[in-house]
Amino acid sequence: MTESIAIKFPESDIMEMDKLINTGKFISRSDLIREGARRLIQEKILKMEESNKYILEMENKGDFKNIELIVLANLFINKKLTEKEEIVAKRLTRNPLKPIKIIEGKFVLTEIGIDLAEGFLDSLLHLRKIKNVK
Repeated sequence: MTESIAIKFPESDIMEMDKLINTGKFISRSDLIREGARRLIQEKILKMEESNKYILEMENKGDFKNIELIVLANLFINKKLTEKEEIVAKRLTRNPLKPIKIIEGKFVLTEIGIDLAEGFLDSLLHLRKIKNVK
C-alpha cells in the first residue's frame, strides 16, 4: 500500500534533480525523492543503533563515571568544581587535546572541551531515555 504526499522544492533543487534524471541515474523525480528518503531513513536508523550500542558500552565500562568528562560537563554548565575536580581540571590543561585552558585564574573550556562536554551530556540524556524505554 502506498500513500501520495505533496511536497515543494526550491527551483534550484528541481534543476539539480532534473540533471540527475537526464543523466539516467533516476527515471523520475519521484524515483529520486523515494531513493533519497529511503537512504536518509536507513542512515538515521543505523546511526541510532550505533549510538545505542555505544552508550550501553559506555555504561558497562563505567565511562559515565569518568572524572575528566564530569569536570568538562561541570564547567560547561557553570557548576563550581570540587577540590578533586580542580586537580583534574589542571591536569586537563596539559592534555594534548587542550580541552581546558586557564584565563585570568579561571578554568575555561576550549572549543574541543565544549564539544566533549556536550557529547557527554547528550549521551547521559540518551542513556536516560533508553533506560526509561526498557
